[in-house]
Amino acid sequence: MSSKIQLHELGDFLELPLNAVLATYLPDGEALLSPVWFEWRDGSFHIITYKDVKYRNLKRDPRASILVFENGGINRGIEVRGEVQLDTGNIDEILQRIVKRYLRAEDRDRYAQLLEGVELAHIRLEPGKLRVWDHADDEMYPVGGEQDVKIMKAIRVHKYGGPDELKYERAPRPVPQAGEVLVRVLASGVNPVDWKMRQGLVQAFFSLQFPYIPGGDLAGIVEEVGPGVTGFQKGQKVYGYTAINGKQGSYAEYTTVPASSLALMPAALSFLDAASIPTGAATAWQGLFDYGKLQAGQRVLVLGAAGGVGSFVVQLAHLKGAYVLATASSENQDYVRSLGADEVIDYTKVPPEEITGSITDAVDLIFDAVGGKTAEQSVRVLRRGGTLVSAVSQPAPELMEEHGTQGIFFLATITSEILQAIAALIDEGSVQTPRTTVFPLQEVRQAHELSAKAHGGGRIVLQIADEHALSRDVEQE
Repeated sequence: MSSKIQLHELGDFLELPLNAVLATYLPDGEALLSPVWFEWRDGSFHIITYKDVKYRNLKRDPRASILVFENGGINRGIEVRGEVQLDTGNIDEILQRIVKRYLRAEDRDRYAQLLEGVELAHIRLEPGKLRVWDHADDEMYPVGGEQDVKIMKAIRVHKYGGPDELKYERAPRPVPQAGEVLVRVLASGVNPVDWKMRQGLVQAFFSLQFPYIPGGDLAGIVEEVGPGVTGFQKGQKVYGYTAINGKQGSYAEYTTVPASSLALMPAALSFLDAASIPTGAATAWQGLFDYGKLQAGQRVLVLGAAGGVGSFVVQLAHLKGAYVLATASSENQDYVRSLGADEVIDYTKVPPEEITGSITDAVDLIFDAVGGKTAEQSVRVLRRGGTLVSAVSQPAPELMEEHGTQGIFFLATITSEILQAIAALIDEGSVQTPRTTVFPLQEVRQAHELSAKAHGGGRIVLQIADEHALSRDVEQE
């Protein structure tokens, strides 16, 4: 048994020293009546809990059993192997020592009251294999490996709502499955879809299981590869996109990523810059080339050119040899021109319905990264047979039909092939990364608030870990 025992209770992971007390409190400050104490003493692992704790055999493995702690329909358990002894001997001394030593002073009296009239049991476990189990959808399932459960710090969302639902807490470290790579995350991009998911605005597109970890874009270091994965090895610097559907996102110290959505980082970039790329670059690439079928010499209008998507659209269209028209605010005019735009329209000087009024020659393709009235009004400068692609909203079919144009709404698929192509362009100096605004992971609420304001100033990135300190850790491993 290690000197630190990591255990799970009611969704909260804690690192417990040799002797510890675990008390769980609800958000309103009320204590749950399920006190459980864990103690490593005299060569045995001790659990002190309610006398009527359930002891359940596991059908899948007759050598193992599970202790299930129930309260209000919530089940949590610890799987044990080896001899289990249940006795109700003298445990007052143990309880007093634990309560006095480990509870905060302001909690001692309140928690001590919970012990009055409660009949407790002392369960002694001889050293053996230990694994934590969780409960969901009326099923118990393991959430960690044998003995120590690996944990990490993460942002989790337990229910739909505002920024306050972003909880900085401990969570189980994921294990890579077939076709996946476990990445030690150093930076995570923040996309508008992140706060929309948190608020429950895109339930039609994403299936979530609470609690879930938000985030998709990431940059980090390969920690482990799952079965069947080739082309990646521990220690490599990578960037990519993790599948948000389900529970596991990138706002965490570790995440699993499909190998098909991962690539080696551009050599010259920091992790913060690399994390700003995947969704924006892949959206621009697929919108221009896969859906828009952009060709050299064509005219393309980019709505929202200074943002995390639009900045890539301008650069890729310019590299393709297109004539690029773009919309941007007054302060972003020079920036968008530096990306390769031939004409830049200041959308702050005119109403949305007049933004495209200065365009005299029709365009072949419109890339919409803003939506709303601007996108609707822009259709009148699109040639008949032209295409409007949008990563924001579905173009109105009747409007497209009226102008003899095609409207396409799409959600990007981030692939290794696109990420590799973008990395090559960045390394050769043909493409630059978006401007970034960086927040530490603990300030994720502020990051979401800024993203929801549609600030149009590039990308927002969460710093999960200091890359210089972490680089030293990696070198020592």
